[in-house]
Amino acid sequence: MSDHIDFLVDDQTNMSDQTPSDQTKVSDLKDITKDLVVVVVDEQEQIRLINEIESHFVQRRGKGLAVSPSDFQEIQQLVAAGVPSPLIKTCIDRAFDEYRPRHSRDEIRSFSFCVPRIYDAWEKSKAITAAVPHVAVALGSGYQPAGYKSKQQRELDELERLREEELKREQASGH
Repeated sequence: MSDHIDFLVDDQTNMSDQTPSDQTKVSDLKDITKDLVVVVVDEQEQIRLINEIESHFVQRRGKGLAVSPSDFQEIQQLVAAGVPSPLIKTCIDRAFDEYRPRHSRDEIRSFSFCVPRIYDAWEKSKAITAAVPHVAVALGSGYQPAGYKSKQQRELDELERLREEELKREQASGH
């Protein structure tokens, strides 16, 4: 059905007096939003971040010298996706701090235990960041919609209106 609509729009556009460079398809007017993701391009920086996160996890786990290959791959994917390493480390810490073992041999053995928490926190931080207004506002000014007047300004406007009415009455009565 969308092909049919595009066909109709194209026919209507072609029948207009516009030159081809002035024509705009309806589909071109759609707002396209993309998630901005900061991706580390430098391979050395990626390796450094991966090793830093791996070391942090191993330290919190308290045993072993490295993570498993699947855990290493999870860390690589997080770094490649642009998840900030401080957020990853905070989530690792939170996972270990909040973990309550059910028995004496129960423990966090795998980085994959932390991955859902990391993605949840990242999505939450992106949602918070996305909610920030894109309008520059001076600090301390407080954003006010167009036409907004404070109570004091409304009272001043009312006094000015009353003064003008009084002047008109005086002029009308001849004083």
